[in-house]
Amino acid sequence: MQAKAISIVRAILLLGSAGLMLAACRPERDGAVDRLLMTEPEAIERSEADRATIRELEQDVDRYLDEVESTLRALGNLANAHRLLAMRLLDQRMYGPALEQFVHASEIQSENPTIFYYIGVSAGLHAQAATVAAEREARLDHAERAYRRALELRPRYTAAAYALSVLLAFELDRPEDALVYADRAVESQPRNDRAHAVRAYALATLGRVEEAVRAYDQVIEHAVDNETRDRARALQMELRSQ
Repeated sequence: MQAKAISIVRAILLLGSAGLMLAACRPERDGAVDRLLMTEPEAIERSEADRATIRELEQDVDRYLDEVESTLRALGNLANAHRLLAMRLLDQRMYGPALEQFVHASEIQSENPTIFYYIGVSAGLHAQAATVAAEREARLDHAERAYRRALELRPRYTAAAYALSVLLAFELDRPEDALVYADRAVESQPRNDRAHAVRAYALATLGRVEEAVRAYDQVIEHAVDNETRDRARALQMELRSQ
């Protein structure tokens, strides 16, 4: 895989950044020439370019356009390979290597919210293995930034909102921030018992006991198993006894 990646990078270097822009837009021949004009040392409009310049760029388009498209497809395949390997590593609880592969995939598919979600998952789990406080903090920060990026790309991404609420509540001790994202998860999925549970925990931590009790009512109502329901009832009773 590494050799394949190197060969692709070499192809990109040969084609140049203008070629990648062409591939991303899949232009017709004239559109490709216009794109190349935009990347000249001093960007010029077609109407201002001399005929010799346009003729030279047209020849470059004819020479490289098919190769650019092929390189673009190869990059897409490489991103898929990184994602597949990352998921297999995650299944094997190899969180550090999984994180590395997801990051590689994000460098190619930079607006894929699911990749950033899994970067957050991997970084958060990898943080548990840190033996130095600074390393743990850095990995948790990486997880938070990844979840936030996933939500920027897909604002109603319930899994990312829930995961970020868990991270903020239980790992970073920021219940007020956690409540924001637990609320978002509940708004998207009103029957999500886990999101209601994080919401209840955050409210209780903030001293908003009555609201926390009501939040546990939602956990009890929507719990998918008896263990979750019984745990919610026990926590609710503790709050009521305060």
